[in-house]
Amino acid sequence: MSQATQQRTRRREPYLDPFAIRVDVEGSSVVVRVSGELDVATSPLLAAVLAGAAAGGPGAVVVDLSDVTFVDTGSVGVLAAAYERLGSCSVGLTIRSPSPVARRLLELVGLTRLIEAQAPAGRVRASVSRGLRSRSTAR
Repeated sequence: MSQATQQRTRRREPYLDPFAIRVDVEGSSVVVRVSGELDVATSPLLAAVLAGAAAGGPGAVVVDLSDVTFVDTGSVGVLAAAYERLGSCSVGLTIRSPSPVARRLLELVGLTRLIEAQAPAGRVRASVSRGLRSRSTAR
């Protein structure tokens, strides 16, 4: 994967936020920056980019959701599936700086228990080990 691979797609409706995905490499991590609306029309592109990001065998994949203006539950499913797929390859998945809209949905569906969600200052919000521990004790 190149140092600054960039994939962009724009929606046809002029009144909606344009959707964009940018892929960069930071150290041993691949950073996938998403902006605009993440929904049924755009989540397949995110799924494809996340699948491609793991192909190079990075130490981790970081999904930056700081510029996301809308997230639907199907997109949350894409993130959960990527977590499972990457985990089976021993690659970690981290959500970085989710926007308030993204953070709210991630918290509502409990995905923050499975994926580290970093606050803008780098503070870890919820870790994988805590999420797995709380799930195992709840049974």
